[in-house]
Amino acid sequence: MKLNILKFIGFFVLVAFFASCEQEAFEEYSSVPADAAPTLSVTIDSNTDSAMVVSYSINVPGRVTLAVVPATVDTPTIAEIELRSIDGSVTVDYFKHDNEAGSGTVTYEDLLPYTQYRVMAIAHNTDGVASDLFITDFIRTQDFANPVINGFTPGKADTDIDPEVMLGIEFSEPVTYVAGKSIHIGSAFYGYSETIVADSIVYDGNMVYFKHSKFPYSDYIFINVEEGAFVDVSGNIAPEVYTVNGVQLDWYFKTWMDPLQNLEIIFEKFLGSYACTDYSNSDSTSVDWGPYSVTITEDEDVEYGVIIDNFWAWGIQAKFQFHKDGTITCPEQVLDGIDLGDIYDGFDEDIYVRGWAPDLYTTAVGYWDYTDYSFDIALSFYTAEYGQIYDDIYQSYVVVTEEKNLSEQKTQMNRIRTF
Repeated sequence: MKLNILKFIGFFVLVAFFASCEQEAFEEYSSVPADAAPTLSVTIDSNTDSAMVVSYSINVPGRVTLAVVPATVDTPTIAEIELRSIDGSVTVDYFKHDNEAGSGTVTYEDLLPYTQYRVMAIAHNTDGVASDLFITDFIRTQDFANPVINGFTPGKADTDIDPEVMLGIEFSEPVTYVAGKSIHIGSAFYGYSETIVADSIVYDGNMVYFKHSKFPYSDYIFINVEEGAFVDVSGNIAPEVYTVNGVQLDWYFKTWMDPLQNLEIIFEKFLGSYACTDYSNSDSTSVDWGPYSVTITEDEDVEYGVIIDNFWAWGIQAKFQFHKDGTITCPEQVLDGIDLGDIYDGFDEDIYVRGWAPDLYTTAVGYWDYTDYSFDIALSFYTAEYGQIYDDIYQSYVVVTEEKNLSEQKTQMNRIRTF
């Protein structure tokens, strides 16, 4: 019994010894803690025109994250800074100093002028222990640069522009209008003139738009803006926009054609039944032949081409071509179904027709009228052997709007044999 008691006492002494040794070992291991949180310092050393210089330092080896954030952005979370993902920040940078304490200086450019920014930063030591979040005071960038013009809407020299388009100037930065400064819009052909007032100006970021009355169709529009009519928040003035036809063309464009004059839209109006009158001069008073009935159909082989049946009142065909600029041309062509003998006995030469101009300085063209779909053209008739036989025929085509008994006349009045 005594022996058993001694064994029991010895067991507890041994357990106590081992427990004492184990505690001492744990205390020795845990006496080396993770490094303390680092100390981070950040300063904004200077700010210039749309830029700032930032310096930082960390007192132990580790890493530093800097974020330049405008005043319009809410304070980000530490996690957002650590992940370098901040909506609205200009930039987030990450710097390593793994072997020793470190510092650095960073220049941030291309910031908005005259805008408040602050720097937010956090550091981590090599054990990953984070510093406190460091936030600088706000500082406003300076602004020494004048606004410049980056572009126009519509663009310079653009064509086919809607007469009700909103005019716009894109500046390099937001600007505002200076009361009393001149903004004027004019046109080249139809006397459009308008002065833009403050209430007609619309701002959208760096864009400035001008509300205006409707521009004329098929006209060149010129915009003039006085120097200093717009300034940025620091009072720096924007340049002038100066556009005078033939002198300087900073900003101009051409409006599209009146839809009523757009041949693509109204071409079919020139097809159908017409009455044609031939005149021996361009004053539309000296009737040579007519009026006589003709039928006009589309020539599908030619853009805006037409085929005239009963041309010249001879039951033959001729081909004209309409053009978007309001003109008509008559390509040189032989008139099948008629020869010179049909007009003068004893001849059988082919008769050709082509557009005719009264002198060497004008182009042989006719003109179409969108208001009533009539058209006129000057023509020359000739043969290969004898040259021109009629060189001063002016044809006038008028739409037949109702059934009429138009007499076909083939008189020879005012005709002179020239061969």
